[in-house]
Amino acid sequence: MKRSLLPLLLLLFVQTTIMAQIRYGKSLTPIKTEEPEETKLNYASPEEYEIAEIKVRGLETLNEIAVLSITGLEVGDKIMIPGDAVSGAIKKLWAQGIIADVAINIAKIEDGKVFLVVVIQERPRLTRISFAGINKTQQSELNDKIKLFRGRVLTDAMLKNAEQTIKRHFIEKGFLNTAVTFDQVQDTIRTNSVALKINVDRGSKVKISHINFTGNEHFRPGRIKGRMKSTNERVRF
Repeated sequence: MKRSLLPLLLLLFVQTTIMAQIRYGKSLTPIKTEEPEETKLNYASPEEYEIAEIKVRGLETLNEIAVLSITGLEVGDKIMIPGDAVSGAIKKLWAQGIIADVAINIAKIEDGKVFLVVVIQERPRLTRISFAGINKTQQSELNDKIKLFRGRVLTDAMLKNAEQTIKRHFIEKGFLNTAVTFDQVQDTIRTNSVALKINVDRGSKVKISHINFTGNEHFRPGRIKGRMKSTNERVRF
């Protein structure tokens, strides 16, 4: 969703001259710059700049050198602004699955050189898991299946996979309308960490009351039902 906003953000800037600051991302606080009023960027006419400096802000557990390595941007590189180099750096960071939000700001432009600041918001790491709505036996069974490991970065994909795994588990037991929600509570002991509470509402168990056959011309209903014993149709008196 966030990646799809990038082209739109660029289009909004076309034909507009603004201060020397470029933003990609959702809602991170922009880096303030003391750049003089006469320094402008025209987004309708990209220009080439040499990268003089790159800094990373917002780091909590990640390594700055590692983050810069992922972007593919290096001091001395010549890039077009706006251009593929900056948007490509954003895509590479998103692809890691460890970034919740990201922006690239221009702190300063001087003599054809650009000073960049990569601002990131890290995804939290998982410290604890608890369940609500199911008994201890079911919790133990699900812990072995959902594979949410403590210490790992908690991503949307991990939560979606856990939800689907839990629902499949209960569908096999006849609970076809199971609902799963997650509560993330900040862990005040560890930096950028959360405790995850998994709420499970199994709903009512679905039972087959009666099986009807339509279009059958060659077999007796009783014979077909004999092949469907696993459906556990309730006996009717």
